Amino acid sequence: MNMRFHLHQTHHIVADFSAIAAGLKNATQTPGVHLFPELYLCGYPLADLCLQASFVHAYLKHLESVNAWTKSLAKDEDWVGLVGGLSYDLGADGVPLHIRNVIYELRAGHPLREVYTKRLLPNYDIFDEQKYFSPGDKPGLWSWKDRTYALLICEDMWGSTFHKLDPCLDLVALTPKPQGFAGVINLSASPFDVTKQPRRIERAKVLSHLFKAPFFYVNRVGGEDEILFDGQSFVVNGDTTLGKAPAFEANILTCDLPGTGQYDPPGPLLLDHTWESLFHPTFSQDPTLPKKLE
Repeated sequence: MNMRFHLHQTHHIVADFSAIAAGLKNATQTPGVHLFPELYLCGYPLADLCLQASFVHAYLKHLESVNAWTKSLAKDEDWVGLVGGLSYDLGADGVPLHIRNVIYELRAGHPLREVYTKRLLPNYDIFDEQKYFSPGDKPGLWSWKDRTYALLICEDMWGSTFHKLDPCLDLVALTPKPQGFAGVINLSASPFDVTKQPRRIERAKVLSHLFKAPFFYVNRVGGEDEILFDGQSFVVNGDTTLGKAPAFEANILTCDLPGTGQYDPPGPLLLDHTWESLFHPTFSQDPTLPKKLE
């Protein structure tokens, strides 16, 4: 029987810790692998809130509560969660020394465990993650039921000249032999753009061919100040789209892990599908000037 994946396309207010915890507890009712978006445990974007003592204290208390809850659960080897959150290193005075954007593993009967730290921190457009977060220095490898999965957080899936490394290419070099990766998992908090969704799927299909594995993409929904998150979580395997969640509404997309897939060598296609090639600005060639509305 294939492992079942549940992609939780969530909507909650930043720092609404009671609602966040309730979402996790509801997920324990269903066996399988439960995937939650980037920074689900606190919300996104946080800006300077992640530096404020009151928020840090409340978040760490919330994290300890989630940790105590997972340890108190009866052990269940058919249930596991991967959830985005913050990890703090504090100085003696309580001031954050390092803040990391991480993925936590939730296992019934076990403590929370950090399994990956985001490596590419965007610093353009609405993003200023380099101001707040320390990047990870190791590729994301996660094992469950004797299979290994590749882990990415949002920006990590986009090769770009903005960054000095490509986490996807690093992961390819670590592909387990002979089975390969069982899947590639990306937890995202990706803002809406009217042209973005087809390009997300296009990029995910390229990476699915590269890794010869299905690609799971889970994104949050909702509005935070002027930023709108569209969800549209999906699963692709090679050129096949196995499932899509709706836009702009909370949803759980459930999909079985496929046993096989049709994969082609991506060749130069991988290098062509950089952030710049998919999202570069263009000037309209329409010679007609906008007209004033009467």
